[in-house]
Amino acid sequence: MFERYTESARRTILFAKQWASSFGSSQISSEHLLSGIMADEDLATYLLRPASLEQMVFQIKQERSCGQEMPSDADAPLSDEAKSILKLSAAEADDLHDKHIGNEHLLLAVLEESKCYAARLLTSKGVSLLTLRERIASLRKDPSLVVRTAQRRFLPKNNVTRAELGIPEGYAPRRLLFNPPSETMILELQGLGDISNWRPTRLYLKHKDAAKYTQIGSPDETTSYESPVTSLKQPLLGFNVMTWQKNESSVAGNWQECRVLDINSGVLQHSVKNGEPILPEGFNDCWISDLLAISDDGGQIYVTAGVSFRGETSGFSRTRHVLAVLDLISKRLDPISILRGGFF
Repeated sequence: MFERYTESARRTILFAKQWASSFGSSQISSEHLLSGIMADEDLATYLLRPASLEQMVFQIKQERSCGQEMPSDADAPLSDEAKSILKLSAAEADDLHDKHIGNEHLLLAVLEESKCYAARLLTSKGVSLLTLRERIASLRKDPSLVVRTAQRRFLPKNNVTRAELGIPEGYAPRRLLFNPPSETMILELQGLGDISNWRPTRLYLKHKDAAKYTQIGSPDETTSYESPVTSLKQPLLGFNVMTWQKNESSVAGNWQECRVLDINSGVLQHSVKNGEPILPEGFNDCWISDLLAISDDGGQIYVTAGVSFRGETSGFSRTRHVLAVLDLISKRLDPISILRGGFF
């Protein structure tokens, strides 16, 4: 359905899904599409001036929030008005003889769907269909207009709070990765405090131009998403799923799954669960400790792992920590080198 869409427009659809979830909506509507378009901040700042993107997002939250947040992995369908906007965006691209559908076409379509909430909001902020068409025409003649408008964003500004960035209380950044194909930052958050205040590790995503991070999935309070790795050539993110049990003096974890997601769509591409890896002869169990690197296509991940085997003379199970490659297609774990240091 989205083959003609640019990368930015595809991200808009993904962000719209996330906005619908955060607003507690069971379907994606015009205001969620508009919020997603505004994540393309440079373009939206130029096309929607003098409207303030932050003020519009705040107004949408105030007026259109439906209550309790929906699970972020819920498959929210498009509303009838959202379907109409997508159809109109294709017509706008055709009228402009454009092969691809971008956020500028989606904005035109929002205003064409004049009775929807997003169109009424834009009109109330002084953004008309005629003005938008004129600005898009100017942009085609001089693409640097967007760059010049966006330069203000790199000037010094007051520090933002964790809440404004979407980072929950009780967490601190542990690792920051960047996926170039999707222009997305991946933030691993680690809980603060001692064992009594232990919190599971969380992963958050933010497009480089977006204002806030959004959480990946909805893991429960005993489950961590951790040890992220990302491809440099594909919009792919790999991570470990661990379950943790807390007692008075320690927290013990069990490996559950290794996943690879498409960052743009949020769709699971590959998965290997505990008990599934095929091990070399002589080994009878394994667990994945950390993810180190991922292949360009996401089919293989280099990991540190624990593998167990039966001693030839004692018959007791013994453990080795190894550097290994996990093939997510064949589900085979192949050790590369023994990790002799106890600090791995």
